[in-house]
Amino acid sequence: MWVLPDNPPGKQLLLLEVDGGIYSGGRHVRGAGYEKDCEKLNLAAVEGYTVLRVTKKHLLNGDAMRWVRQCLFGKDLPELPESQ
Repeated sequence: MWVLPDNPPGKQLLLLEVDGGIYSGGRHVRGAGYEKDCEKLNLAAVEGYTVLRVTKKHLLNGDAMRWVRQCLFGKDLPELPESQ
């Protein structure tokens, strides 16, 4: 189950969908699950959300964080420093 939160007008709306099980035949890559994801993400887009879909790889290599920051703050952001 999923629910879109109520957001005040004029606010940036961002939905981050983390797709798991993409190499093991998980829900996101099987017919019915894929169709449900399409419905969910399309309804979010209709409601004004920017939708980002990511995988574990994107979370671990920093791509997901970069895309979120770019959506929220603009495309010309400096890179985050490497964690020590």
